[in-house]
Amino acid sequence: MFVKLDRKNQAEAARSEILRVVEEVSPELANMLDPDASMSLFDQLKEHASRTELNAIREGVRPLAERSFDDPLARYLFGYFPGLGVKHPDISYVVDEMERLKDEEMGPELDAVLNFDLTILCEVMSASNIDQLDRLLRIESDTIAGQQSVVIQTGVRKKFFREAPELQWLATSRFRGKNKYLDGALDRMLAASDNKVAAETSVESESLADDGVSGPIPIYVSMPAGEYSSLLSADAETRADTVCDAMEEETYPVADIDKLYGATHRVLVELVGEDAAAAIVYGGVDLDPQQETDGLRGNEPGDVEKLSSLLDAIDLGTMEDSYAVGELATIYAAAAERGDAIAVLMN
Repeated sequence: MFVKLDRKNQAEAARSEILRVVEEVSPELANMLDPDASMSLFDQLKEHASRTELNAIREGVRPLAERSFDDPLARYLFGYFPGLGVKHPDISYVVDEMERLKDEEMGPELDAVLNFDLTILCEVMSASNIDQLDRLLRIESDTIAGQQSVVIQTGVRKKFFREAPELQWLATSRFRGKNKYLDGALDRMLAASDNKVAAETSVESESLADDGVSGPIPIYVSMPAGEYSSLLSADAETRADTVCDAMEEETYPVADIDKLYGATHRVLVELVGEDAAAAIVYGGVDLDPQQETDGLRGNEPGDVEKLSSLLDAIDLGTMEDSYAVGELATIYAAAAERGDAIAVLMN
């Protein structure tokens, strides 16, 4: 048997536990919080708590959540980890629960429990818990097959997942052939493996004409200054997810120069220098030091304006082959006119 979700009562109990932890960390901070306010409890904590207080709250909540989900309070508290900013939690408890439920008869109540746990898993997965992701995906069960498929489709958006040696078996696994979306995700696993091997054996071997013929290409996402500032204050995984979502949903202007980026970069090196060329094509600031993606960098609005000026000064008419310099000039000019930043996602 499994414990059914009681969203109202269990969620209220979980919030009460968080408030109790906050009270232990700082009574003054606890008095600033209003559980009934329109602003979420997590946003209130981010607004009022110091970094030291937030870290203490996270450490106080962890042992209450990182335990068996036989206690429904643990499940709900675990679900609050993303909002609290808890990094690299022990997902073995989530996997334990899915393994325990793998032979249960599917119904609406079980589906609600599994999907709640699935949401948690997709939000907190990281390179530190590859072993548990591998364990989950090796469970053979019709009951949790749908959740496993979503884990794969979510995971392949993250570089650590695609390139994990422990997960390469997925590319030719039993998940192949279930549906076109899952097959597309498995193809990305296979492509990541092939690209990694190719990179190790042929670094710097392409000619100008052959640059970027395979693998990820830079996608340029123009973002309003305020949104980019919020992006910088978020953790690396949130940054990656935000830019990926913006790219896929085209929330902001999105553009690319397809497979010409390598050749264009080399041309720009001769025209504006190595540093400026790299910033234009790939972005000047690393936004993904944990390598959740194939690469995520960015240029703040002031830098976009400077780089746009450099591109605008280039006389394309005198060049034998400008590759995509003109396209990049257009992308940067439009962003500069709006006062936007540019996030560059390798995808």
